[in-house]
Amino acid sequence: LQPEALVDPCGIDFGEVEVGQTASSPVKVSNVGGATLEISVSTTPPFAVGGGQGVVIEPLLTYQFTVRYQPTEAGEDQGGAVSRRPAALVVSRPSRSPGAD
Repeated sequence: LQPEALVDPCGIDFGEVEVGQTASSPVKVSNVGGATLEISVSTTPPFAVGGGQGVVIEPLLTYQFTVRYQPTEAGEDQGGAVSRRPAALVVSRPSRSPGAD
């Protein structure tokens, strides 16, 4: 038996967020497989994750964490990832700050 991750949503579009403001979105990772799933969530600025470091999800259970976006300058940002062993699931969508060309 293998673990199997189901990520919801598999992409986040924060839309336009003012520089210095913060937008957040919950992300759920469900283990729909038959073995324990280990995940570690990491991001790079201007994104941040609340929770998700070294999480173990038993079969048929769900874990929820929050992804936050706080732009520091106008423009488009893209990033963020949910990884599990042995494969990786990417959660990534462009986000724009007003004033971007």
